[in-house]
Amino acid sequence: MILLLTGFMGYAQQPMKAHVFAHNKGKQHGKIHVEIKWFTEKIEAGAGVYIYRQEGNAGGWLRVNDKPIMPLKKIDSLAKQKDEDLIFFEQLLQEKKPSQLDGITLLSVWIKAFESNDLAKFLGVYYNDSTVVEGKSYRYKIVQLISGAPKEIGITAAVKVQATEQFESPMQEIKLTPGKKRISFMWKDEPLRFWAVNVYRRVKGETEFIRVNKNPVMVNQSVDSLGKPVKPERMYEDDSLQENTLYEYQLSGVDFFGYETKRSTSYFCYVKDRTAPMRPKLKLDSVYHLNVYMSYIPVQDPDLKGYYIYRGTKSDGVYQRLTTEPFNKPTSTWVDSVDYPSPYYYFISAVDTAGNESASERIIANVEDVFEPEMPLGLIAKADTGRIQLSWKANTEKDLWGYYVYRGIGGSGMNTMVLLNKDPYLHTTYIDTINKAATNRFFYAVRAVDTSYNRSKYSDTVSAAMPDIIPPGKPFIKSVTAADDQQLRVIWIRNFEKDLSGYVIYLKDTVQRTIKRLNMELLPADPCEYVFTPAAAGPLILYIAAVDKTGNESERSTGFAYNYKPVLNDAARQELTLDYKKKNKSITFTWQYTGTNAFKGYVLYIRTDTEKEFRAMESLQQNNTFKITESASANGTYEVRLYFNDGTFIRSNQQHVQVK
Repeated sequence: MILLLTGFMGYAQQPMKAHVFAHNKGKQHGKIHVEIKWFTEKIEAGAGVYIYRQEGNAGGWLRVNDKPIMPLKKIDSLAKQKDEDLIFFEQLLQEKKPSQLDGITLLSVWIKAFESNDLAKFLGVYYNDSTVVEGKSYRYKIVQLISGAPKEIGITAAVKVQATEQFESPMQEIKLTPGKKRISFMWKDEPLRFWAVNVYRRVKGETEFIRVNKNPVMVNQSVDSLGKPVKPERMYEDDSLQENTLYEYQLSGVDFFGYETKRSTSYFCYVKDRTAPMRPKLKLDSVYHLNVYMSYIPVQDPDLKGYYIYRGTKSDGVYQRLTTEPFNKPTSTWVDSVDYPSPYYYFISAVDTAGNESASERIIANVEDVFEPEMPLGLIAKADTGRIQLSWKANTEKDLWGYYVYRGIGGSGMNTMVLLNKDPYLHTTYIDTINKAATNRFFYAVRAVDTSYNRSKYSDTVSAAMPDIIPPGKPFIKSVTAADDQQLRVIWIRNFEKDLSGYVIYLKDTVQRTIKRLNMELLPADPCEYVFTPAAAGPLILYIAAVDKTGNESERSTGFAYNYKPVLNDAARQELTLDYKKKNKSITFTWQYTGTNAFKGYVLYIRTDTEKEFRAMESLQQNNTFKITESASANGTYEVRLYFNDGTFIRSNQQHVQVK
């Protein structure tokens, strides 16, 4: 209705907007009356208003008033005695021209004019036609004289003249919704039939309906950003009602002549009990192991059904109701047995027969964990290059926080083990990164820890060691010498590794440029020498590599070059003979070769009494004689070697010389 009124307010420069209404008043004082009212956007008296009547919906219009309808100077005194509000409006409209009213003031005047026909007469917007004929239908046209020119305000709907007063039909689409000690109302808003609503109520045992609203109820609708009406959530609310009570309602609209429409049929609505009992009080008495002892202060409520106990693990978390049905024990104590230690939060609620609950303040019970977790089982260790992977079976404790992993070296005992992880480890596998060159055996154990820092016993100990992938150090060949006429002796310096297993000798043919391993079986770590017979004479290079017990082979040593010149067999040896003569403090060596093979030359060798090997006296020569001055340094054993073009040689017989 507010939208209906505000819709035609404030449009002085536009064609006149108005609403016109006609009401069959019925027979009074021997005559039938039809009332007419009209409302415009402004209260403009102008030069007055003429009323025209049309019989049926066709035909000519007959003016029914001789003189134009004008506002009155005052309101009937009897009317003001019945309604004191009219005194205020009379004074307002006498002090200020009605045409100057706008906004809420204008709206208030129009609303009062809806209620009061006496105020409508005072404003000049009301007419009572008593010249109608019963049984006929009429339409009325309202024409206002403004600046000497007639302006049509509007035409009413047809009204049928009857001896009995006719009221608007009942309101439609009424809906009641119960709440807490209140009932909300909705109905179909029909602003052209009624501008307000009256609500009537009675309860069981009462015969009469009473009106619950002091003033007519107006629907105050709002509009959205596009100017479209927004339906309100409720049009009226009857509050301060009694719970557990059935109410009966009838509603009627109020038309623009102040008359009520026909009342609606009865609507029944039951107000449930939504008021909870008083809040109980819960207190913690004690905690022992996994048992929580509590007590509560009962409440006094006539419809109390009992109590519920709730428990949660977080103050603002989800709470579990511990009782399926309300309990009402003769004693006010409660014992709760929990499954595992933790801080627990409790509250108690009182519940009535309607199911309304009121909860107490929350209390906290700190159930301390004094139970250590089970010892972890199934610990195994697997070693790989640079790491050892541990795994074990998971513990099943609900408050398990994780595991601690410990490591020791050499089986030195649990007291010397070190903790590998600062914070509890949540998984059942753990990888310990180890220096891949480490040769120690590592020992491991695991302990479970719960959220209360209780630690389990150590698991069974397991051990693992890094696979040996580090080869021995690079060996060093000390010397290569002839062991006899055909063989060579290789001597090297022993490696220092504790896990040394042996050595491998390699020979490189400088002509063929191939390297082959000489010994199929490892040479023992001691003695550090190897004697072998090369396949052919000529220059060669020898290498040696060390091998540990895991099979890791070292880098080969630096190559040792040697020119291999084997001695020919005994038959060839007999072709060279040596002799000597001492004379005039000198020694002359002579020799003779009886063979026919071409050769390069001769070399005379000496080995003194303090030397182990022969050494050359001079370089290769073609002569078969050699003379030295006799001296003490000439003492020793002599031989001559004849070298052939292929690198082989033969030795002469040996002659021992002692200088006197």
